[in-house]
Amino acid sequence: MQQQPSPSPWEQLPAELIAEIFSYLSPVQLERVRLTCRRWNHVVCGTPALMAQFELRFDSQSAPFSDDHHEQSKMAANVTGRYSVAHVQLGLGGPLWGKIGETIQRLTVVINNKVNPLIELLRMTPNLKSLSLDNCKLDLSKDYDSASSVDFKLEHLSELNFHGEFVDLFCQICPNLEALNYQYASSQPPETDIMPLIRTTQATLQKLTLDDDYMSSDEVWNICPLDRLHLKELSLAFDWEDPWTEMERFVALISKQPALELLRLEPVVTDDTDIKRDFDLQIWSEIKAKLPKLKSLYLTIDVSNRAKLPTFLSDMQQLECLGIEMNQSFKNDLHLGAISNTNLTSLYLKTVKLNPDDLSVFFAETPNIRHLGIDLVSNDILRSISCLKQLERLEIGSCKVSQPDYMMSSVKTLSCSPSSTTSLKTVVTVFPNTQHLTVTGHLTDDDVLILVRELKQLKTLNLPKRSAMTAVVFDHIIEHGHSLERLQIQLDRSDILPEQLAQLSRTIRVRPACEDCFVRAVKNACEWFGVHYGFHTWAP
Repeated sequence: MQQQPSPSPWEQLPAELIAEIFSYLSPVQLERVRLTCRRWNHVVCGTPALMAQFELRFDSQSAPFSDDHHEQSKMAANVTGRYSVAHVQLGLGGPLWGKIGETIQRLTVVINNKVNPLIELLRMTPNLKSLSLDNCKLDLSKDYDSASSVDFKLEHLSELNFHGEFVDLFCQICPNLEALNYQYASSQPPETDIMPLIRTTQATLQKLTLDDDYMSSDEVWNICPLDRLHLKELSLAFDWEDPWTEMERFVALISKQPALELLRLEPVVTDDTDIKRDFDLQIWSEIKAKLPKLKSLYLTIDVSNRAKLPTFLSDMQQLECLGIEMNQSFKNDLHLGAISNTNLTSLYLKTVKLNPDDLSVFFAETPNIRHLGIDLVSNDILRSISCLKQLERLEIGSCKVSQPDYMMSSVKTLSCSPSSTTSLKTVVTVFPNTQHLTVTGHLTDDDVLILVRELKQLKTLNLPKRSAMTAVVFDHIIEHGHSLERLQIQLDRSDILPEQLAQLSRTIRVRPACEDCFVRAVKNACEWFGVHYGFHTWAP
């Protein structure tokens, strides 16, 4: 009888361990791994940290796909010859755009005034799934004839994030849009109406965000008569001019959207305290009665209703995610202890004053919270939070911690802004198993040394604000940051050395203070070491 060959040791390894091994490979090597067998391809595609290495993003000011940037264009060509590009950010296209366009699924475009360059870019990205227009100036060109200029559709585009630019264009090319995020933040009123786009895409639209202080209530409530609109997520932030009239329209809207699973409501109403109090209570009553499938709720409430909020929330046992913002910052305690909801897994509290003892009672009755965001915490508040044994992600603003007698070993993702009296050593002691860390505030080289040396599982380090760090931090990271996969810091250009970058065999995100010298250093380091070509750069 012929003996069956013994299985390969690789076949017996769990996917998590294979992914950890693959994390030491460059993007080019990863692409070869994906072609080896189905299982390895599945491991790479199913691991976000590995797929992130296939990203390619250039600063919009650099216009890397133009003839003026031959070396960066050559770098992009090498990328597209080996593997697909997941995300590209750029200003205008160029000669190599046609070579990579079909591979792009997520695109951020920074483009000014003219729509025709945008049309040409989008024409060459037929497989685009997500599009964001960033900092575009709204000035529809007079030579743009929408009927004759657009002869293609983006059949796969399901998400659009924009500020109201080029509505006519998107009405034509987005037949299957599922998520529309409209946010207008200018000091001047917008010049376009986005309702035609909502009408055109109503049959497929599932997620809608309308955030515009200039938008009139009449414009918002025009979505009520749309019979084919069946939303799962709705976010509204605008000025409610006549609260009770708007209330009737809001009720009419949610009555036609019983399948809503997420509602974000940020109404701007009158300063009359009595009206605000009654308005909140009526809103809560209608939400409870009309939205039985609601799982995520984000509310801005008047401080006068803080005592009645627990009663409303106790009746909303289906909620899994809750966000609360008080309209008067930190003036009165919000008592959550009366709430009991074992389904709640995410909680975000903004400008809310909390009582540590009350918070401990609340967490005892709501023990399954995995994601928590609080913008101001003290030592006592953190001690109360430490009873959440399943907490995985914690986002805290200003935090004051001293001589902690507690630990949060379950937290894997942490975002914090330590006060001047809080040492990083204390933060590391409280959160020893942090894997993804964002720290805002003033940091020194020694602070970074503490983070990379003491946090043995650290994979992502994000230091977004300028600090008193020098090139010494690279030496610290090279020596101690063996687990790091992604780094975002800000340094002065004189501190950047190609030799240091070349020693970092991970995908690195660096935010430079000045770009020109940095790009040359990165290019030299990549060519010398053969690391990855998907390097991320930002303008200062």
